[in-house]
Amino acid sequence: MERITKVFFNPLATTKAQIRDTLEKLSVGSAHPFSPDKVLLYRTATGIEEIDISSYPEEYFFNAIDLSELGETLQRRMTGFQFHIGMPSVVLPI
Repeated sequence: MERITKVFFNPLATTKAQIRDTLEKLSVGSAHPFSPDKVLLYRTATGIEEIDISSYPEEYFFNAIDLSELGETLQRRMTGFQFHIGMPSVVLPI
């Protein structure tokens, strides 16, 4: 776990393939949890590794997630759907 520099969480990424795609765009040391298998997908210099996190309490990762990154992701996604959700503009406090 000491190799991980930042834990990200994208609530719209629900499969390992989606999480892998996200991690490939991030820096080495970035990670993203995948709850159904209780693994943490981790970006290395050579690819994506899986780390078993079943022995860690969930709070361990909730405290490590960058919530400002989560807010920015949600704001970008919601802005793209303004017309569909019936809101002329969406401004979320970050």
